[in-house]
Amino acid sequence: MKLLSIIALTFILLACSSNEDKIAGKWRLEKIDYSEHFEGVEEDVREMLKGKMEEEFERLKGKTFFVFGEDKSLELQAPNYLGKMTSDKGKWKLNEAKDSVFFEIGIPESYQIVSLVGNDLKLKTDEIPRRTLFLKKVD
Repeated sequence: MKLLSIIALTFILLACSSNEDKIAGKWRLEKIDYSEHFEGVEEDVREMLKGKMEEEFERLKGKTFFVFGEDKSLELQAPNYLGKMTSDKGKWKLNEAKDSVFFEIGIPESYQIVSLVGNDLKLKTDEIPRRTLFLKKVD
């Protein structure tokens, strides 16, 4: 039984520590899901907000990148309202459980790692606006 516990703990530690290695690299923003943000919001307000958020996402879609450095540096590359690419720099880190990532660019944000499979990363935040980001690794 003791050996089984040690083997299980080893697998857990290996799986958790590999999240840092898997996250390092350049990720493109593919989709943002705001559905949780709209829960409980009146229909007319929801439609107005949803339209504005979809319009904003169209500006960012396929042109926004998160670059997670192995040294825990973070660069967010995104077009501004004039279509010119901008870059903000900061830091990223995982929590102790290795199931959430924290961004420190201007205002700190935290995201739960919903899934990290191959080149697909799904991050969810309960911060306002509540949203889920879908990222695709590009390098």
